Amino acid sequence: MLSSNLRQLHRLGRGAINMFSTDAKQFPEAKRRFIPSQGTYPHGFFAGGSHCGIKKNGKADLALLVSDRPTTTSAVFTTNQFCAAPVQYDRSVINGARDAQEQRVRAVVINSGCANAVTGQQGLADAQEMGEAGAAFVRMFDKERGVEHEGGEALVMSTGVIGQRLPLSKITDGVTAMQVDETHEAWMRAAVAHMTTDTFPKLLSRQVDIAGQPIHLAGITKGAGMIHPNMATLLGTVCTDASVPQSLLDKALAHAVARSFNAISIDGDMSTNDTIAVIANGASGVVVDGAAYEQFTTALTEFMADLASLVVRDGEGATKFLTIEVTGARTFADAKQVASTIATSSLVKTAFYGQDANWGRILCAVGYAGVALDTHKVNMAIYPGDNSDPLVLVKGGEPLLPVDEARASEILKQEDMRVRVELGLGSEEARMYTCDLSHDYVSINADYRVARVFSGIQPTGVPQLGNYLGSIKNWVTLQSQHLDPASSQPHDQYISIVDLHALTVPRPPARLRADTFEMAASLIACGIDPSRTVLFRQSTVHAHTQLMWALACITPVGWLNRMTQWKSKLHGSQQYGSLNVHSAAAQSLLTGLFAYPVLMAADVLLYGATHIPVGDDQIQHIEFTRDVCDQFHKTYGHVFSAPRVLLSQTKRVMSLKDPLRKMSKSDPNDSSRINLTDSDDAIIRKIRKAHTDSIQGISYDPVERPGISSLLSIYAALRDVSPEQVVQEMEGFTNLQMKEAVASAVIETVGPIREHMARLVDDRGYVERVLRENEEKAKSVAEDNWQNIAKCIGLS
Repeated sequence: MLSSNLRQLHRLGRGAINMFSTDAKQFPEAKRRFIPSQGTYPHGFFAGGSHCGIKKNGKADLALLVSDRPTTTSAVFTTNQFCAAPVQYDRSVINGARDAQEQRVRAVVINSGCANAVTGQQGLADAQEMGEAGAAFVRMFDKERGVEHEGGEALVMSTGVIGQRLPLSKITDGVTAMQVDETHEAWMRAAVAHMTTDTFPKLLSRQVDIAGQPIHLAGITKGAGMIHPNMATLLGTVCTDASVPQSLLDKALAHAVARSFNAISIDGDMSTNDTIAVIANGASGVVVDGAAYEQFTTALTEFMADLASLVVRDGEGATKFLTIEVTGARTFADAKQVASTIATSSLVKTAFYGQDANWGRILCAVGYAGVALDTHKVNMAIYPGDNSDPLVLVKGGEPLLPVDEARASEILKQEDMRVRVELGLGSEEARMYTCDLSHDYVSINADYRVARVFSGIQPTGVPQLGNYLGSIKNWVTLQSQHLDPASSQPHDQYISIVDLHALTVPRPPARLRADTFEMAASLIACGIDPSRTVLFRQSTVHAHTQLMWALACITPVGWLNRMTQWKSKLHGSQQYGSLNVHSAAAQSLLTGLFAYPVLMAADVLLYGATHIPVGDDQIQHIEFTRDVCDQFHKTYGHVFSAPRVLLSQTKRVMSLKDPLRKMSKSDPNDSSRINLTDSDDAIIRKIRKAHTDSIQGISYDPVERPGISSLLSIYAALRDVSPEQVVQEMEGFTNLQMKEAVASAVIETVGPIREHMARLVDDRGYVERVLRENEEKAKSVAEDNWQNIAKCIGLS
C-alpha cells in the first residue's frame, strides 16, 4: 500500500491532465443499475483514466492499470487474421515472459478512439512505444514508492476506428501525466476511458474465498458491437490479488473464456483487436494450487460470465438480454454449438426485438446447428426474467398449439429472457448470452464514427426571430437530442460566428466587434450551452483561411458562377447566370462575395463535420461543399467525410411587412421583424401592425393568404406543432385575436432570452472567457486536421 504522501503524489500526477465526470447520471437511465457505486478491489492494483486528446469531443480516451509488483499474466486474443498491432505486441510480451518463466507484466495501457489496426509495421512500432510509455510509468511509480524496480513491461490495448495511426505523442504524454489510485473512483475513471460506442462503463469487482481465505477480483471490459465467440470479444482485463502459477492461470482462463467471453454474441462480427487478459499479482498471499485451483477456476468463470454479460446488455441498439441454455447434450461442444447457432441467428434475434413468439425460428436454428439430434426428444420453452411461469413451446419434438399469445406477449415485453432447449441426449449443457437485433444497431453501424454537427452564423448583432426559429432553436435542441430519433449515435456540435464571412460587406471595425459580441451573448442567452457546444469566432482559427485557399485552388470558377446568391448579385447584368466580367454589375462586385462558398466549404470540412443543419435555401451550399470534397479526393486522395444535410423543419420566417420576403436584419424597416431584445410592448405593436388580409376566418394558405400564414407559421414553430393544428386551435378567432395569441407566444419565448441577454451584456468578461476557452478547443481540432491535410497536399 502507498503511504498517504505517495498516494497524494499519484493523485496529483506529473503533468497536465484532463479529468472528467464518472457520475452515473450522465449515462442512460436504463443502464445505471449496471454501474457500481462502490467496489472491493484487489490489493496492489492502481487504476486511472483521462482524456489525452484522441477523442476530439473531450471524452475520456486513456486508461492505465498498474500493479505494485510483478504479475503472472495470461491472455486470449482474437482469431481474426487481421489482428491489430496491439494484439501482436501483447502476444510477444506474454509469450516472452512465459518462455523465460518470469513475471514481467506490471501494467496495461488502454486507449479508445483509435484501434491501431490495419496500420502495418508502423502500427506495431507505435504499439511498442505505447508499451514503453507504460514501462516508464512503472519505473517512476517504483521510484516514488522508494522500492527496488522489479519487472516493468506493459501490455497495450487499443479500440476505436480501424485504419488510423495512433496520435502517439498524446498517448505518451497522457500516460506520463496519469493519476492512479486504489479507489473506486479511480477504477471508474479507467472503465469510462475504455468506452467507444458503449453507453455505460463496464466495471465489476468481487471478493471470493479460496481455501477459506479471501481473494479479490476486479474487471473492466468494453464492447457493444463486433462481438462473437472464438476470440476474447473486444477488450477486457481481470485483475486478482491471488498468486496463480502460469500453467494453472492459462488453464483457468481457457476454461473461463469458453464459458463467458466466448459465450456471448451480439452481431456475429469479429474484431481485429479482441483481447482478454487476467493479471495475478499475489498480493493477498493466497496461493492457488491443488484443490484451490478448482475453486479459483469456478470463481473466475462466474466472475467473467457476469462481466461478459455487461457487454451483451450494452449491445449496440439492444433492447433485450437473452440467455440461450442448451441441456441434455452428448458433449459440451455439442451443447455450445447449438446454443451458438440460436444466439447468432438474425431471424431469432429480430423476432425477439419484434416481440414475436416465433418458436419456429428457434427450432430451425437447432436443426441446422450441425449436431446429430433425436427430434422426438427435443423440448423448448421461454422463461421470463421475472421468474414467473415459462411459456412451453415444444415438447417431445411436437409444438404445443395453439400458442398462448397473451402469455407470449407478457414475456416478450420483458428485458430479460431465457430460452431453454433440452436435447435429451446426454448430461452436458452450455449457455450463450446474446441480445436482440434492432433498427438502432443498423443506424449505429451505418456511421460508426462520432457524428459532428457544424453550423455558422454571421455576426449581425442581436438575432431576430427568424434566426431563432430557423436555426438557433434547432441548435439548442441538438444539444440534448440524437440526430436521428431512431439512433443513439453520439455527436458533438460546433457553432462558428463567421466573422470572416462578415467582411464580404465591410463595416466599421468597432461595429463588427460589437456585432460579434452581441451574437455570442445572444446565442448563449437562447440556450447554447458552451459546455456542450463549441462556440467560437471563426477568425481566431487560422486554419479556416489556409484550407480555404487549398480548396480554392481546385475549385472551378464555373461552380461558383452557378451559386444562386452570386447570380442574384449579377441580376443587373445582361448575361444573368454567367460571369460577365465586363458588365457593370460584375465590375462593382467584390471578390469575397464570389469566393465565399469556398470558405464555407472549408469551415465545414476543417472540423470533419458529418451533419450540417440548414434550411432549404442553403442546400445548394452543402451540395457545393460535397462537390469540392469529391474534387479534393480526386486530386489528392481521400481525407474528408462528405457532410449530410440536416434539413430544418421550420419554414422560412417571413417579414411582418412584406410576407413574400424573408424576415431580415438588413431590412431598414425595424417593424418588419421581431428582434430578440424587443420589449413586450414592441412585440405586441409589431405583430398587431403585421400585414394580413381582410378575409374572414383563420386559414393556412401561403399562396393566397401569405400574411396570415406567416403569423400562423411563427406560432406553430414556437409551439412545436403544425400550422394545420394551429388553424384548428384558432377556429373562430378574428384576425386580432389570432395576432394577440401569436404575440403572447412570442413574448413567452423572447422574454426570458431578452432578460438573459441583459445579464450577459453586464457580464462581458464571462462571454469573452467562454469564447476563449471554446476557441482553444476549436483550434485543437482544426490544427490537427489541417496538419493531416497539409501533409496530404505536400505542404508539410
